[in-house]
Amino acid sequence: MTLPAFLPPALPAGAIVAPAGTPAQPVLAAFTAELISRGFAVAGVTQSVSRDGDGRKTGMHLHPVEGGDAIAMAQGLGRGSSSCVIDESGVADAAARLRQGLDSGCDLAVFNKFGHLEQEGRGFHAELLLALSARVPVLVTLPPEMLGPWLEFCGGACTLLPASADALWRWWGPHRLYADLVHSVPAADAGSIRRVVIGLNWCLVEGEYGCGLAHTPARGTPGCRSIDASGWAGRPLAELAALLPSLNPFEAALGLAAVNAHHNRRSLDLPQASGLDALGPQPGAVVMIGAFPGAAERFTELTVIEQSPGPGQLPPTAATAALSRADGAVITASALVNHTLPDLLPPLHGRPAVLTGPGTPLTPRLHAYGLTALAGLIIDDADGCAAAVAAGAGARALKAFGRAVILSA
Repeated sequence: MTLPAFLPPALPAGAIVAPAGTPAQPVLAAFTAELISRGFAVAGVTQSVSRDGDGRKTGMHLHPVEGGDAIAMAQGLGRGSSSCVIDESGVADAAARLRQGLDSGCDLAVFNKFGHLEQEGRGFHAELLLALSARVPVLVTLPPEMLGPWLEFCGGACTLLPASADALWRWWGPHRLYADLVHSVPAADAGSIRRVVIGLNWCLVEGEYGCGLAHTPARGTPGCRSIDASGWAGRPLAELAALLPSLNPFEAALGLAAVNAHHNRRSLDLPQASGLDALGPQPGAVVMIGAFPGAAERFTELTVIEQSPGPGQLPPTAATAALSRADGAVITASALVNHTLPDLLPPLHGRPAVLTGPGTPLTPRLHAYGLTALAGLIIDDADGCAAAVAAGAGARALKAFGRAVILSA
């Protein structure tokens, strides 16, 4: 990269407040497993409780998130008792494995529980301090009675969460979608690059399974540095996709085009429709990040946000306020290249949001970050599209070489 990568902001610890009977551990385990499947490095443990036919506890086990054998952390006290006694040797074993993960570097540290052991300086106390001091995102569960001790332990720097997948994804935040997209193009099976074309309006990357597009940044865009598009043919597609987080807009555009070459495959069979169709009938307020033809006729209460606003349009500084009042939004895929997308999604609070344009990655990974639909372009005629890109074609002309499709959540 010619400039550093876009980095997500520091993430306050997440604490799942779990009253008795709350399914916090299964939710935590599922969220952790999903992140690992996406390529994130996660260290930590989740917990399970075994019970007999009468509902009495017969044991508790810790489960390393990276897999492996469960670790016994408690044993039942026998018939007639509903309690367990903690086996601190099992906790110590799990703590040692967790510390190995922290020492190796991780994107998230997961702790099954902040309880009395941690309050007393035992259990996972040292590992929690290590993760927090290293600014590793921490996710922990705690019973309501431990809320006060936990807040004292972390200095109040935390986000309190319910036990739900939606809450965990909102805490994880859309700033981490760039790393997610880079992980989604694995070196092992993404194949190699066939060609790279940088045109006046669009960049094209062709891989083994399809073509990807991204809007070419305007010359003079802050952070732009000249790059050499030659020499990429034959190199791993994943290598180019890794440029997506670059603060050099030209590199970020090529990275996005490479991501799209992997996901927007010729073999995809998706419903054909436009980004405006993806939002559907919307009688309320609609915000568009970027101007799109035909939008004014489609939506009766429309606000348009543009980098260089024209008559009746608003500047980017008005985006947060407009989105917080919107009933739905349509966002240009160029927001991925200029790294504004992560700040556009939280104000919508889960309301319909469509990412649209030829540069939209057609991957369901993005749904978890608040995008309810992805409206992109699948290129069927690679040669024709490459020639059009080289000649400076605009978005409308590129549609002749493929299919405008929608991937809905």
